[in-house]
Amino acid sequence: MEISKKNFFRRLYLNSKNPGRSAYFWNMLAALTSSFQSMLFMLVLTRFGEIEAASYIAIGFAAANLAMTVGKVGVRNFQVTDVSEKYCFQNYRNLRYLTVAGMLVFTLVYCAFNVVYKQYVPVKTATVALLCIYKAIESMEDVWHGRLQQLGRLDISAKIWATRNVLFIAEFIVCYLCLGDLILSLIISIVTTLVLSLLLNRIPRREYQITPSPESNGKTKTLLVECIPVAFATFLLMYISNAPKYIIDSVVSDQEQTYFNILFMVIYVVTLLSNFMFNPVLNRMAHWRERGEYKKLLRRILRLIITVAGIVAVGILFAEVIGRRLLGWIYGVSLEGYRTELDLMMIAGGLIAILNLLYMIIILLRKQAIFYVLFTAVSLILVGSGKNILRSYELKGLCVYYIGILLLADIIMFLCVFRLIRKERRENADSKSGTDKTGDDMKRMSDIAAGKKVLFLSTKNRDYIRNLQEIRILQDAAGDYEEIVFSDKSYIRRVLKVWRGCLGGAWKRADVIFVGFAPQLLFPFLKKWNAQKTIIIDFFISMYDTCVNDRSYFKKKSLPARILHRIDKKVLENCSHVIVDTAADGRYFAEEFQVSGEKMEVLYLEADTGIYDKNKYAARQKDNRVGGLSVLYFGSILPLQGVEVILKAQRLLKDRSDIRFTMIGPIDEKTVRKEDYPNTVFYEWLSQPELAAQIAQANLCLAGHFHPTIDKAKRTIPGKAYIYEAMEKKMILGDNPANRELFGEDERHFFVEMGNADALAEVIEMMTENGVAD
Repeated sequence: MEISKKNFFRRLYLNSKNPGRSAYFWNMLAALTSSFQSMLFMLVLTRFGEIEAASYIAIGFAAANLAMTVGKVGVRNFQVTDVSEKYCFQNYRNLRYLTVAGMLVFTLVYCAFNVVYKQYVPVKTATVALLCIYKAIESMEDVWHGRLQQLGRLDISAKIWATRNVLFIAEFIVCYLCLGDLILSLIISIVTTLVLSLLLNRIPRREYQITPSPESNGKTKTLLVECIPVAFATFLLMYISNAPKYIIDSVVSDQEQTYFNILFMVIYVVTLLSNFMFNPVLNRMAHWRERGEYKKLLRRILRLIITVAGIVAVGILFAEVIGRRLLGWIYGVSLEGYRTELDLMMIAGGLIAILNLLYMIIILLRKQAIFYVLFTAVSLILVGSGKNILRSYELKGLCVYYIGILLLADIIMFLCVFRLIRKERRENADSKSGTDKTGDDMKRMSDIAAGKKVLFLSTKNRDYIRNLQEIRILQDAAGDYEEIVFSDKSYIRRVLKVWRGCLGGAWKRADVIFVGFAPQLLFPFLKKWNAQKTIIIDFFISMYDTCVNDRSYFKKKSLPARILHRIDKKVLENCSHVIVDTAADGRYFAEEFQVSGEKMEVLYLEADTGIYDKNKYAARQKDNRVGGLSVLYFGSILPLQGVEVILKAQRLLKDRSDIRFTMIGPIDEKTVRKEDYPNTVFYEWLSQPELAAQIAQANLCLAGHFHPTIDKAKRTIPGKAYIYEAMEKKMILGDNPANRELFGEDERHFFVEMGNADALAEVIEMMTENGVAD
């Protein structure tokens, strides 16, 4: 029975044919349900309860949102944009325990203050306290949802958030209509929300379980210190967003405040509609910044600002035609005398949304200190002069004054963002060594997909780095993008799911179909597709070449070898463009399978710079160097890598105490006696962050390939070479045409004859003598 429940939940929440598109839809639904909570509660209370109770709900949600800034401390955006994972999930979780506790303390102090100084009645106080507790549940849940978004699964967190919001609203309405008691209805709904949050998050927490990191200790405090400006800014931004409400709460009656809160709802709607567009692209923008694609980052910021302006314009038009009357009819009050105020609130909502966007970008750029001056100044201006403006110029004057301050803040923030991006781009351009040789190939792929409806299919995990590289290029170029790719642990299950997707109608909607890793597994579909669509395949591996030439599973003339050769040939024939990882591979495939070489387009691999970043490990690299030459090799020990050549070179240098080797990979202990390598440390396996740390400490890295007879070793660039290059390490490469395509012999790149262990040992010795161990 448990398996059945789990499968149901997986189908409902975890499985998604297109997580990116699903994230947009569900995030919008979650944002709308979150924004409409206060509105719907007020609707029920104005229709079936007392109008003062509606004002309690309005101020309660405002106070709860303010308290939630303490609970979340704005760290969600910081967590999502931490693409290099400077801090692990445990750090973010531990920080959230502290901040949610602080949120509850803040709630207690806030309620006590208002009881003493503003004479809040018990019902109003209880309403504020309960809604703050409700937001505390959301704040704790948010840290896990931030991790899901960081892993590219915003759609899961948005589904859970939307489900919980809908059920909270529905339960409160039913309870209030049945019981007629505001406080009791809130208590029942909040208890149910807590239970629901625990249940809904249980399976994704297991599915994406994070193992404890040995480097997590002591970093929570560092994270807290780094996030203090973010927390400060988030708190003030929430105050700024609700400032008119607080000003009016201290000047006018509860009944008059209810009218204003109805008008103020448009700010929530505009802001949250805008935020649903921001959140799904935030992680992508962080990766653009990580890769130095600043033009894309600026263009996307401008597009989002223009989109917000469009939402405001449509909102004003709607308000003029029917919106004002519709709000009045819904809440049972007349808003005919508030025409200008409603339009001004719409504009204010747009300006707050833009301020939120720029606030996210500042966090992305890690320049949080800007918030101290700007947000403090805006808040002090509103606190110091807001009441006087309201008394002198009434509500309309306060709205105009509020818009003026927001507009000035937006202009200052945009100029700061623009200047910071330009400065960072200039600094990166000055420090960048070498050239990006994949740029032309990305452009060709982009040109093919430009403005088209693109369908991406792959049987490999979505987070496979080659998939992510191609998805990024296609998403940026396509007019409409859809994907059929899954992350199930079982490869057979992924293949079956992709086949099921191929049998559907998704391919009919596409102009361009891109088949990623192992297109041979989808070759029955390619002929039909190629007759009607533009087909691009990533021919990263040839099944014939891998099974026959590389790993010698079958002899060349055997029946299995002939079948694999024919499948590869048919796949290459039934496509318009072929993506290969090196020009040497492209020439080989064209010759071996008798297809046009004009189809071949080179797209070199790229390392995940979110993990393999030399700056991330600079301090550790400096601290842990102990003298001598540190030489590192890692790999899965495939034949073409030529590990036996590396081991022979190590044996030749085993008496050199000034040379230390690190070997990372599953060495066969039956054939390799570790005692024969006294200056070598062996690791069977390391996580990627641990591997990056080891690479950072090395003086010299061995890339390869070194096998002298496997032809594929001469046609492919080892994936580790891209990682070493990203971390700017000195490396030794096998002297072959593929490596020469991308690397030239210089102070960081050294070539040795493939299969020659003596030559490899000589280069390592030469580097020791030349003082390479810095």
